[in-house]
Parts: sequence; C-alpha cells; structure tokens
Amino acid sequence: MRADAGSGRRRPARADVRARRVPFAVLVVGLLVAGLWALLALNTAAAAAEVQTRQLTSDNANRRDEVQQLQIDINAKQAPGVLAGEAAKLGMVPDTNPVFLSIHADGSVVVLGTPTPVSGPAIPSATPPATAPPATAPPATVPPATTVPPVATPIPGASPLPGGVR
Repeated sequence: MRADAGSGRRRPARADVRARRVPFAVLVVGLLVAGLWALLALNTAAAAAEVQTRQLTSDNANRRDEVQQLQIDINAKQAPGVLAGEAAKLGMVPDTNPVFLSIHADGSVVVLGTPTPVSGPAIPSATPPATAPPATAPPATVPPATTVPPVATPIPGASPLPGGVR
C-alpha cells in the first residue's frame, strides 16, 4: 500500500484491487455458465417430453381407431340376421312362447310366462344356399301412373281473393 501525501490515508495498490476483483469476476462467469447449462438441460427435458407426448397421442389415436373397428365388427356379428343364421347352424329353433326371468333386488326370481318345450323346423337361413339356382320371375308390369290435379279446398273464414278482400 502506498500513502497518500495529503491525507494520511493509505491507498491500496492496483495489484490488490485486481486481486480482489478476480474472485468476483470468476463468480459471475461461473453463475452465467451454470445458468446456461441449466437452461440447456430444461430445454432438452422439455423437448423430450414433447416427443413423448406426440408419441402417446399417436398411439392413443391408433388405439381409438382399433376400438372403433372392433366395435363395428361386434355390431356386425350381433345383427339379427347373423344371429339367426348362427342359431340355425347350431340346430336351434324359434320359440313362439318366450319365457322371461325377473330378478328382484332381494335375489328372488320370478318366471314370467309358461315354459314349454319347443319343437319344429330350424330357422331358415338368412342367406340362400350357394347351390340353389336364382329364382326367376316374369317382369312385373306396372300400370302407368296417372296424375290427378290438386283440388283446392276452401278454408273457412279465409278470403278467396288475394289481399284479404271479401
């Protein structure tokens, strides 16, 4: 340190001032570098989350399409004609006197109707057999359509003339 000529105070040398400023500058630069690394890490994590979100959204759309197709398949297999054809293949016959079971909240069961054994021919197939020739019918003749002119019916209390004049 050197002494100031007029005041009696000693001023620090320039080397001492620089030596005290170096740790502060290193600290500031270190904080900046650490902040940039943290920003880079956060940005990378956000990008990875976005990629995963897009992948999951795409997978979800594919699953939704698959569920919709399976629902269409189920509905087609549950159609009345298809069920009747499958029942006929199994030798089932239609019941003209159906019986229903009513199950109450307490667990008791009541039979609605009178059960009777069913006998008779199987349900005719909904689709014609492949070996049967197609039935040919003579073309039907349709009489020409006749047009009848419309008849105006008066409305009670309405004016026959435009503008409401009677």
